[in-house]
Order: sequence, then structure tokens, then C-alpha cells
Amino acid sequence: YPQSAQAFRTIVRDYPDEIGYRFYFGVSLVGAKQFTEAIPPLKHCSTQENPYKVPALYYLGLANTGAGKFSEARIALNAYIDDPEGRAYRENARALLKDLPK
Repeated sequence: YPQSAQAFRTIVRDYPDEIGYRFYFGVSLVGAKQFTEAIPPLKHCSTQENPYKVPALYYLGLANTGAGKFSEARIALNAYIDDPEGRAYRENARALLKDLPK
């Protein structure tokens, strides 16, 4: 994941309007455990209508959890669960919510 994050960093810099590149940049940062850095690109993807909006909510929840921002993680994960398209990781999101500190 670290190499992917570095590659996507360059791509996002060169193509800032490509939402898919931002999404995969954020996902690669989560995979590299660079949670705080993953939040801005994932937040950007989750607040606009685009094909990555719903999965970005899930990964934003993971990034916020890893960064210790538990209230923000709850908001993102609940939004993911509540969206009809949020099926792929719904059970994972529910389990993560259950285990989040209060």
C-alpha cells in the first residue's frame, strides 16, 4: 500500500479533478495506515455525487477510526450503513461501530 499511496499522490497532483484517483489515493493511504492523511481525499469523495461516494464513506469511517476520531467515524459509518448502496461492507461497518469507544 505505501507504494500505491505514493503513486496515487503523484496522479492526484497531476489530475486533481479526477474523483476516482482521489478515492483510490485515500484507500491506499488507509491500507498504508496513514489514517490522518487519508481523511481529506476520502471526505472530498464522500461529499459529492459520484460513483465513489458510498464506498468513500466506509473508508472515511476506517480512516477516522485509525486517526482516533471516533465521533467522525460513527457519522461516516452510519451514513454508509444507511445508504441503500452501502451493502458490500455493511456487516464490517456494523461490527466496527459496535467496537468503537464511546
